[in-house]
Amino acid sequence: MDAQSQLRSEIMLVVSYTIILFFSLFIPAFFPFAIILLPIPIIVYATNSKADRLYMIIGILAVFTFVLTVILQILWFIPLFVTSVISGLAIGLAIQKEKSPYETWIQGTIGFVISLLFIFVFTQYVLEINWVEEIRIASDQSITNIMNMLKEIDPSIESQIEGQMEILRQQLFYMPNLIPAVIAILSIVFAFIAQWISYKVLNRRKEHTYRFPAVRRLSFPMAIFWLYIGASLLMLFETNPTSGLFIVLQNINSLMSFLLIIQGFTFVFFFAHHKKQSNALPFIVLTLSLIITPLVYIIRLVGLIDMALSLRKRLRGSQTG
Repeated sequence: MDAQSQLRSEIMLVVSYTIILFFSLFIPAFFPFAIILLPIPIIVYATNSKADRLYMIIGILAVFTFVLTVILQILWFIPLFVTSVISGLAIGLAIQKEKSPYETWIQGTIGFVISLLFIFVFTQYVLEINWVEEIRIASDQSITNIMNMLKEIDPSIESQIEGQMEILRQQLFYMPNLIPAVIAILSIVFAFIAQWISYKVLNRRKEHTYRFPAVRRLSFPMAIFWLYIGASLLMLFETNPTSGLFIVLQNINSLMSFLLIIQGFTFVFFFAHHKKQSNALPFIVLTLSLIITPLVYIIRLVGLIDMALSLRKRLRGSQTG
């Protein structure tokens, strides 16, 4: 990269970073998108920059962010900066080292886990947002709103479903226990989106062609199956929702369930390709699963069976045989 191109890239990085930062300032609902988008300018710059220039520009961004934080008194600029740097470097340096897309995704996921943990700790102790209490209040308010809506439809329904709603209320009370699993799941999703968008930007600017392999080729290691089965079985014996072991098992189970759902979806893509069906079929299944919740459990079961019985290998074997 010549000096002029590098300077242009650095200006684009700072401008893009500033625009996204100010969007998060004026549109509070944009904050989750800012977490995903802010690392992208750093990713794009990091893929083809020397270490000294890269860390120099990060230092400039740090000073710039600090000045904005002091002037505007907006403390959440700090966790956004930390997120952009950690996640951006995790993915950008992986691309620079020509790691495979899935290796880059894993590295990016780790970067986002660290970033989201920092955001959680920062907001909890600096901004004094009690996430456990906020989640419980929001859950309780949701149940109250549902009850009020149902009572408007049928005033007698409250006595009929009061018991079920109380059980649901108790279950949602322990929802904050899943914060670690939620952080891990969001990190997986955020890393994928940030990497995918970065690939699109890089493909427009360079001669390289970055892309994820076909979805049907994605398959997780067998360890996911055993972790899910092990956590599920142990939860049959440890049923106290307040115990440390139960919370750990619950988070493992939730995270493995999410990965098995991805495994199930990728198998649907594999099966459609194997049977020479239209690509529209797996997308229809994916869309329906977002609308019809029980279908997700079927997809998870498909992922579980695919992993346990090595269905893809069997189908490939039957085809060649």
